[in-house]
Amino acid sequence: MYLKKLFVLTLVCLFSLPIYAQEQPLLNREEAIQKIAKLEKIVKSIWYTNLDSAKLLSNNILSLSQKNNYLKGEAKAYNLFGVIYDIQGNFDQSINYYKKAGAIFLEIDDKQGLAITEYHMALVLQNDEQFSEALNYVEKAREYYEKQDLKAELAKSIMTIGNLYLTNNKGLENAIHKMKEAELIAQGINDTILIATALSLQGDAYVENKQFLDSAAFCFEAAIGYLKKKQNHYSLGFCYLGLAKAHLLQNNFDLAILNNDLALGQYKILNQKLGFRNSYNNRKDIYIDQRDFEKAVNAYRLLKLYSDSLYNENSSKQINLLKTEYETEKKEAEIESLSQKSEIQTLQLAQQNYMLVGSGVFILFIIIGGTLLYKQRKTKQSQALTAIELEEAKKRLEIEKQFREAELKAIRSQMNPHFIFNALNSIQEYIMSNEKKLAGKYLGKFADLMRIYLEHSKTNTITVNEEIKTLNLYLELEKLRFEDSFECTVEVNKNVDTHLLTLPTLLLQPFVENAIKHGLLHKKNNRKLYIIFSCEDENKVLQCEIIDNGVGRLRAEEINKMRNPSHKSFATSATKTRLDLLNYTKEHMISVETIDLIDNQENPTGTKVIISVPI
Repeated sequence: MYLKKLFVLTLVCLFSLPIYAQEQPLLNREEAIQKIAKLEKIVKSIWYTNLDSAKLLSNNILSLSQKNNYLKGEAKAYNLFGVIYDIQGNFDQSINYYKKAGAIFLEIDDKQGLAITEYHMALVLQNDEQFSEALNYVEKAREYYEKQDLKAELAKSIMTIGNLYLTNNKGLENAIHKMKEAELIAQGINDTILIATALSLQGDAYVENKQFLDSAAFCFEAAIGYLKKKQNHYSLGFCYLGLAKAHLLQNNFDLAILNNDLALGQYKILNQKLGFRNSYNNRKDIYIDQRDFEKAVNAYRLLKLYSDSLYNENSSKQINLLKTEYETEKKEAEIESLSQKSEIQTLQLAQQNYMLVGSGVFILFIIIGGTLLYKQRKTKQSQALTAIELEEAKKRLEIEKQFREAELKAIRSQMNPHFIFNALNSIQEYIMSNEKKLAGKYLGKFADLMRIYLEHSKTNTITVNEEIKTLNLYLELEKLRFEDSFECTVEVNKNVDTHLLTLPTLLLQPFVENAIKHGLLHKKNNRKLYIIFSCEDENKVLQCEIIDNGVGRLRAEEINKMRNPSHKSFATSATKTRLDLLNYTKEHMISVETIDLIDNQENPTGTKVIISVPI
């Protein structure tokens, strides 16, 4: 029955095809152009996060444009491929696509499209270290953007010019001037990605010239703050790597290793081999400066592995390009030969009788049946491919989650020894001064506190009640060390359920320690410390206020500099890094606000720290 219906349908299609072809086109051109515009926006939004999907959609744009003879869409597709291959580090392939796009835009006299292509061509030439040619292309693009008052594109082109000034020996000052000019334009249109890009390029300029390294770190950290909200893995990798280089130049080896590993994490998400090579090269330099030559050799092996991989890929692509050109010429000759044969056969068939026409209809019936089967098979393959891609995406997300959890454990394991070191010093002082009772009392409480810390290290969160018990024990130890020369009060508002509400383990202790060590320690008498727990924002936020009446942050910093000018607080930097990791991908973040307290004469009267934890 099915074959009979299919045969009738074949006859109808055969005799009505000439009329249908004249009256209605196969595709609606306007609808196709609208679809191409939507697909282009999607590709631009995902090419830094999902290159495989971006490449697939770009191929759809190219196919749709060619079917509808839409040259502008075809050129846009080539531009998209150029960006994708540039991100992957395949510069030769990227340049080829940009040349195709530029030729089409020139043919249809699309000046804006040509300017966009020239700008992207400059970027890939810069990555390929062809700096003079890159500067020529980007200057052409900048002139067009300035005439048309296209702010975002103008900012991008000025940033690129500033970056190229460094490589063309036009001076750090001129380069930074251009980048700050671009940053101002980006701020004027409130484009966070452009602002972050301008900041990261300024930081990179400082690092490459080994000047103003504090400014470099500030620029990179500010850029990371913008980019984390956008999940821009490619740019985040660049910023973390730049920050690692800045810390290396300042001999901050721990921070250099931490940020270098964060850069590797971003590049692994994209499988960006050029990023791997740069990260392992920087890791090698860090370990060499630390004189840890075994780790430096391991980093060099990985560097060589990815360098060789990039070289082999480029060589293979050149060979494949030559093969493709040969096969194309061969196929064209075959097609021409087949076309001539087809014309001869058509003339012969026209001269045959009705029975041969019937045979032709039967052959067409077979072709349509085969086509339907082929399409059905292709649909099943497409569905299977989509399922595989979804599974791979889930695996990548799980790996990223494990990576973040591992980082949190590493930071937490570093914070516990920091307090142990201070506590053991205090016990040593009592023993040295022959105060056995105080030493025994201090040692007993210290053992209890260590037991609690070991228990807490096994979990990510604890209840407010457990945190209060831990803080009270810690404060008793500090009062013993201070010989009861300061008062401490812990208050809990009625709206706080201490047995139900939870917060991250060891979140508050570093802030309490700072209040005592840097605020109250430098005050001679009347030392007071208040810790207040409350629920705010309609019971959606657990808030803890840590208030001391010490000498204030400014005075404490002056005293610390006089005592040890080169000292840098490890707990402060570790706590900041831990908060960044805790807040990673969270919609509602843990926040810390520090307020300097002053009297009516603006003299410092202490410090208030407010920690807000979403419930």
